[in-house]
Amino acid sequence: MDFPLNEEVQHAFQLAFCLHPDRQIAIRITQYAILEFLPAMKQHQTRRPRAQKRDPYKVKLSDTGLIYQSVFWASEKWELDQEQSTQEIPDNTYRPTLNDMLVRYIKPLIYTTFDRDVYYLAFGLGCHLYQYNTRQIHNLMVFHVSSDNIRRVNKRILERIQHRFPQLAIDQKAPRGERKVLMRPPLEQEFAFTSDTLETLAPWWTPHFPKERSITNFFNVPPEKDDVHLAEEQKHALIDASCAGLERLIYEYTQHGINTMHFEKPQDQLGIPEFFDDDFNPSDPEDRFNPDPLSLDTVTAMKTGFELHQGRRRAHRSSSLQVYIDHQFQGSWDASHAEGLSISIPDFASFIEIYAEDQEGEFLLAIFPVDDLVELPQHEVWRLTCEGGQTIALTMMAKQVKMSNDDEACVVHLAYRPAPQSLLSRWRQAGAAWLDAAAEWLRPYFTPQWVPVCATALMLVLLASNTWLGLHQLRPGDESRLRGEPGAVRGTGSSALNVELVLQPESSAIEIYNLLQQIEGQIVSGPSQSGGYTVEVHVSKEQLEQLLKAHFEVVEAFEIVTPLP
Repeated sequence: MDFPLNEEVQHAFQLAFCLHPDRQIAIRITQYAILEFLPAMKQHQTRRPRAQKRDPYKVKLSDTGLIYQSVFWASEKWELDQEQSTQEIPDNTYRPTLNDMLVRYIKPLIYTTFDRDVYYLAFGLGCHLYQYNTRQIHNLMVFHVSSDNIRRVNKRILERIQHRFPQLAIDQKAPRGERKVLMRPPLEQEFAFTSDTLETLAPWWTPHFPKERSITNFFNVPPEKDDVHLAEEQKHALIDASCAGLERLIYEYTQHGINTMHFEKPQDQLGIPEFFDDDFNPSDPEDRFNPDPLSLDTVTAMKTGFELHQGRRRAHRSSSLQVYIDHQFQGSWDASHAEGLSISIPDFASFIEIYAEDQEGEFLLAIFPVDDLVELPQHEVWRLTCEGGQTIALTMMAKQVKMSNDDEACVVHLAYRPAPQSLLSRWRQAGAAWLDAAAEWLRPYFTPQWVPVCATALMLVLLASNTWLGLHQLRPGDESRLRGEPGAVRGTGSSALNVELVLQPESSAIEIYNLLQQIEGQIVSGPSQSGGYTVEVHVSKEQLEQLLKAHFEVVEAFEIVTPLP
């Protein structure tokens, strides 16, 4: 993939600075997001499993949306480290304030729901920042979500909040029996701060919602599955209070008689989570929401680092692989061995991260979003092929397993296969070894006393080859027989068949060649739009089926079409 545009890098930095108003830390987070997490996010989105088609709530993100999500996720690594008593990341000594924690609380309400339908975001902001109940938010989003999904969606969002902020108390006496984070009323200055935060965290690349348009009509049209831009525009309109926001949506519903349900005023429903007892809240930096842009030298250095990281990912072959879940270490295994690693993944987790290692240190090789595992059937394998051709296979071993704290989890097994060597590389290695052996064997014959003998032998070989070529010249019709053109005489074996083959992405050229030799086939056309090849074969139908099924590591699917005339 290409390095992001300068404008995208600047907006990514502005987003990181809002979360960490320390310039050097914000630069490091922007760099980590673009160099490490963005390529892994892009790699995942272009190679989603077939199970993804069964999940109607997932939406595809634009390329800029991937940058946006990458900054949010990269920031969390630094956030978690700063919130510990001792820091592991070098020079990450920034102490978060109450304002920082409020921004960090709002962030997961957006980024953990951004790749889902817009109603997930509405429940996140409406029920866990503003204190509306799920029935009220459902009425706002009635065209997007059925009542059957309300409790499941709200439960999922709350579990993510508790996982990220275990120190927050849960209000057990909330109306309608709904569990929520215990909130306090906002201070006067916190109204403006929350509004500025939402404006900064909103997608920067989507247009502001026009004030003359009806926002209720805008949300009454669910976007098509592949309409990435409309989905992101709806989310911008819901987040950014300066152009629309949840407040304007509620206002239209209540003031224009669209809905008879009672809604309290949004400013009365805004809640602030309580993080600290010591009230550590120094004055907020004036430039939190509008920092000075990055210098050209800084952006150029990021681009150079991006290209170097791309090369590291492509060149990686095998090493110890480290596995993390939401930045928390889970285990490792030696990629040169086939055993792999089995781990338990809580349902509320966000990402499985797999780090590799080379001479320059650790780098992110691949990610598996946990949301994509929900619809993966038991024992099904999800293979993710990385940029360098390496394959990481995730097998769903068990689902809905109870953990010690009564949370549900799934158990997966991770295995690694290095990139297959290209056929040209293998030939080069084999040819170099053969030439070295031949040179060693022939070395004694190139001494002066052997030169006349070798010259005579070479002349005899040339004479014999010329004589043989003269006796075996091509006759008329031979060219068509070699090319398999119509009218050519076929062998006396089995009649030819046409078979449509879909090959495994990780199969090597030599494996494909060996398969074609065994089925006596040649590729006639392909690849098609579906990735299939038409192959003409000269074995019986029964023998063909047996051979193709035996080579499951090369053949993903096949269909015997019709015999050739």
